[in-house]
Amino acid sequence: MKVFLDTSVLYSALWADTVAHEVIRAAYARRWNLFVSDYVVAEWEKIIVRIHAPVAKKLLNTAQRLALIFDVVTTPESKHIVVADSADSPVLRGAVACGADYLLSFDTHLLKLHPYEGIEIVRAGELLRIIHEQYMV
Repeated sequence: MKVFLDTSVLYSALWADTVAHEVIRAAYARRWNLFVSDYVVAEWEKIIVRIHAPVAKKLLNTAQRLALIFDVVTTPESKHIVVADSADSPVLRGAVACGADYLLSFDTHLLKLHPYEGIEIVRAGELLRIIHEQYMV
């Protein structure tokens, strides 16, 4: 199973008590392939620095350790666009490029595209529910 995370889910996963963190742990434990794109990583780092300036260095170190479990894909140019918010297009392109089964997002523009070319676009909690149902965690 291939799971692509957008910036909002990746950011949320920094904190251990979040659904995003829990779903990443559950997917990783099942040896699912977890993906992000170079675009998502860059956006994630900018958000950490902007929101958490006083502790950004410590959070970036945590983020870099967390990022080790992800495969990073290069965001390609492609026909895939999010008409409602073009800034989300690189996220969609990354998910398509890695052949994701799931795109995890909290972004309404991306969620409204569900499903997209065979990709299930869901919130982290929905994938966690699926994992629990299918694998009786």
